[in-house]
Amino acid sequence: MKHLDQIKRAIFLAAALLMAGSSQAQTLLIPVPLAPPPAAGSISATPAAPVPEPERWTKEDLTHDEQYSTAKKETQAAFHQAKAECQLLTVSEQSNCLTQAKNEMDKEMTAINRRFGIPD
Repeated sequence: MKHLDQIKRAIFLAAALLMAGSSQAQTLLIPVPLAPPPAAGSISATPAAPVPEPERWTKEDLTHDEQYSTAKKETQAAFHQAKAECQLLTVSEQSNCLTQAKNEMDKEMTAINRRFGIPD
């Protein structure tokens, strides 16, 4: 968990630096050329129709199997994200980070299986 906290702090620091950099960029007195305006024929007169959301975003999980599948997918997605964050660490820290991420996923899957009545 210590490494994940370090990753979170690093991401927060990077975001803060980016925000500070963007506010400073606005105060510079260096002229920045703008892109030329679009040609008159390339602008459409009617607004684009909104893209409908996929059904999987709006459809509630009703059955026991659907709920289990969603919980399992969310846990696996969190593990995948943790693995990607571990890759940002030094080589010596990666092994411990990956072990922690795997242990956390195993613990969550055990809790999910217990909640849905699936034996270990």
